[in-house]
Amino acid sequence: MENRSGKVAFYHSLRSRIMILICCLAAFAATLIGWLSYTQSRQVQIDTFRTELNGEAQIVGLRISEMLGDMIEDARIISASDSITDYIALSTSQGPVNPAVLANLKRRIEYTFSSVLKVNADYSQIRIIRTDAHGQELVRVDKRNDQIAIIPPARLQSKAQEPYFQIVQEMGPDDAAFSEVSLNRENGEVSIPVTPTIRAFIPIMHSDGRQFGAIAINANIESRLRELFAHLPPRHGFALVDGSGNYFLSGTESGSGNWVMAHDAEAPPAMINWLENKAEQQSHFADDHYFEYVPATHSSPVKGFEFGVVSSAPRSAAPVSVSPLLLADKIAFATIAVLISVGLAFFYVKHMTRPLNVMAREIGAWSNKEANLKLPINAKDEIGELARSFNRLVNGLRQEEVKLSSIIENVNDALIVIRENGLIEKVNPACSRIFGYSEEELLGRNVSMLMPEYERRHHHSYLSNYKKTGKKKIIGVGREIECRASNGNEFPADLSVSEFEYQGQRYFCGIIRDITERRQMDRMRDEFVSTVNHELRTPLSSVYGAICILHEKSLYQLDFQGRRLVDIAMVASNQLSRLVDDILDLEKIAHGKLEFSFETRDLLSLTQDIVDNHQPLALQNNVSLRVEAKMGNSTVRVDPYRFHQALANLLSNACKFAPARDEVLIIISILNDNIARVSVQDNGPGIPDDFQPRVFEKFAQADGSNTRSPGSSGLGLAITKALVEGMGGEVAFRSSPSTGTVFHIDMPIVTLLGKAA
Repeated sequence: MENRSGKVAFYHSLRSRIMILICCLAAFAATLIGWLSYTQSRQVQIDTFRTELNGEAQIVGLRISEMLGDMIEDARIISASDSITDYIALSTSQGPVNPAVLANLKRRIEYTFSSVLKVNADYSQIRIIRTDAHGQELVRVDKRNDQIAIIPPARLQSKAQEPYFQIVQEMGPDDAAFSEVSLNRENGEVSIPVTPTIRAFIPIMHSDGRQFGAIAINANIESRLRELFAHLPPRHGFALVDGSGNYFLSGTESGSGNWVMAHDAEAPPAMINWLENKAEQQSHFADDHYFEYVPATHSSPVKGFEFGVVSSAPRSAAPVSVSPLLLADKIAFATIAVLISVGLAFFYVKHMTRPLNVMAREIGAWSNKEANLKLPINAKDEIGELARSFNRLVNGLRQEEVKLSSIIENVNDALIVIRENGLIEKVNPACSRIFGYSEEELLGRNVSMLMPEYERRHHHSYLSNYKKTGKKKIIGVGREIECRASNGNEFPADLSVSEFEYQGQRYFCGIIRDITERRQMDRMRDEFVSTVNHELRTPLSSVYGAICILHEKSLYQLDFQGRRLVDIAMVASNQLSRLVDDILDLEKIAHGKLEFSFETRDLLSLTQDIVDNHQPLALQNNVSLRVEAKMGNSTVRVDPYRFHQALANLLSNACKFAPARDEVLIIISILNDNIARVSVQDNGPGIPDDFQPRVFEKFAQADGSNTRSPGSSGLGLAITKALVEGMGGEVAFRSSPSTGTVFHIDMPIVTLLGKAA
């Protein structure tokens, strides 16, 4: 928007918009850099926090591995004692065994077991299981409530059915193994009190290297882990999880926590749920908590027990503060960057837009016809390219203006442009030639001066009604009118009116063509048709009748050549009579003078009668006609004579083009509740694709010896289309060179009033 001085207001100028855009981009860039910097600092803090969390989990896992390693070491020391070695050698000796010596060795082993149980508060049982005797316990010492109990032989059990027995059997001389954590059982039943127990196994071997059995140490895993966390209190939540889904969850106080069996866990905590679905992921964030998983490792080869440690901490435990000094530095840096960017942008934009201002002044002066157009077309930048493009546009507009003016000046029809009030705005030379007025005499005058008195009244009413209602009666619709020339002579003309707007004003453009010669041609054509009707049709009828009589009288009096000539004359006169009838019908159709006598008729019986009348034509062409009804009785409103004429044309074409000894099928069907269809189908050569758009044109015939119909004028299908549409129906076809042709006549179904449905 320009102010009174012609300058663009600041808030509308390109310069101000570029400045605002640069300021916004600079502010956005500064904000983005600050946000990314803060996010990066925050991420570093979180990564450091998670690394610390992972380190604590590794420490806990190492302590647990050391704890389990102590159990293995205790079992290994026991298995290496002399009393066990002697006991194995004596009990498996082939010679006589002194029972007193064997009992003494057993007491020494029980004493060793008792000593180990007293030293280790979490050990609940130590025993020797013989693997080559179905897992029979040989020596067993229990501890309950700090009381040592040596189990007599009668109470010793077989452990061959226990899940861990197979692990024991598969151990080599240097192996060690743990069982999965389970509840302690006696004779297959869970013992009271219920104790989550882990078992450490060390094999004991014969002197020849065969496995004799194993030392088994049972430990209360829950108590042992509580003791561990009592000496190593973690800063965050931890859980130990074994391969069966059992887990120990540390408590909030030092030395607290519980072991939960998987089958007893009703609602596992978030860290356990994540661990079950984590796949290979070692770190995770869910439910507003950080999780770190560390698989535990053993210092020596151990079978049968795998576990991992999960550490967790709420997000609120992670440090969130950013150094105030660092934050202030970043804000100061962003502010300085924005100010420098805005200052540099101001001077650069001012320099960059100066040529645009020059172009705007030049174009304004040129549009007001004050000066020639001088643009910076020699500039090497985008503004120079813009100037060159605008210059090309102006030259193109000038050329188009000259071309359009040349067309208007040389067009043969009169062109008149009027305003909304009817005053003439522009005319072409043809208008002056047709009406006999000069351009100066017409411009600014009312267009009604070119009309007779009665046309003027119609013109004024058209304009008045259109202004009031907006309804278009003649705009966009061609019509014939009477015009008046400057000498007072009136002449007929075609008028076509269109509407357009220019600079907020409504204009009407009328194209007027003098049709005086066409009217004369119409009168001559009507006279010709009348002549054909009266002077040609009557003699042709007489000639045809005479030839028919001659044909009948001379049947046995002429030789073959004579009869053949009579037949040719009869066929030719019949074709000529039909051609005259077709031409007369076309003229009636063109002038809207074709009359219909409508009747309500049953479509099936009407079609059957027409087909029966054309059986001789079918025999003449060596084909047969067959009617196939796919409907009951349906009534249609038609002119029976005209319907007969339309269907006869289709039957005649089908008989001509159908192969010899073939069948032409007439199908009567119902498309829906309102439309009935009559189809004429032949298996002839079909209609060529390039000819199909012109099938219903007057005098149209497909070229080619195999498709051109002998004795046909090319008017039948044009007449059929006009007749069917005049009765409110539609005609269409489908055809292909390989399947023949099907023509359809669709007619609306009518319901007789007073007739039962």
